[in-house]
Amino acid sequence: MRNHHPVEIKILFEDEHLIAINKPSGLLSVATDTERDMTAFRLVKDHLCYRNRRAQLFTLHRLDRDTSGILLFAKSRNIQEQMQSDWGNIVTERGYMAIVEGLPDKPEDELRSHISENRAMVVYESSRDDAKLAITRYKITKFNKDYSLLKINILTGRKNQIRVQLSSAGHPIAGDKKYGAKSNPINRLALHADRLTFTHPVSGQSIRLRTPLPGRFHIF
Repeated sequence: MRNHHPVEIKILFEDEHLIAINKPSGLLSVATDTERDMTAFRLVKDHLCYRNRRAQLFTLHRLDRDTSGILLFAKSRNIQEQMQSDWGNIVTERGYMAIVEGLPDKPEDELRSHISENRAMVVYESSRDDAKLAITRYKITKFNKDYSLLKINILTGRKNQIRVQLSSAGHPIAGDKKYGAKSNPINRLALHADRLTFTHPVSGQSIRLRTPLPGRFHIF
């Protein structure tokens, strides 16, 4: 990385077609109207352009700004289109770890609901005609009197779906003030994308990416 970037990007996987990083919490995945430069996309593009000025980069999926973990990019438009057109089949696992407030009633469960987004960019469970189905599975791995650590798999990739569905179930993610959390034990949103398994679009191999829990999550 060039020295002028204050954020270090940890590369988890790279070949001529794809690059995956461990995105830190607090960093946008891609540019917004208000922030163009300080994004994971820009940092990875700069990294690639340092070696090859003509390098290209394309977004495949996103993580919320305050979520950390595995973020995958394509190095060509062709690979991006190939993967996005069949994302649900190509990506066989999207896993997260989350600290939630309280202890869910069931040790494991599947949360199924339809969600919409309002003009204030808040996502909520909804019965509107244009609401999209969201499916989230969780399993409790640890708990104490205040919090539970959940291992999560998402079967749909809706914006904020994990945060909304756990909040609706009465167990918002710790640090998620936007969706009703009352505490912030690790001084950040306690959601980390730790597992991504996908079929490589060129080689056909199954690629399993893993990244450990950030140190702050070890409160149990």
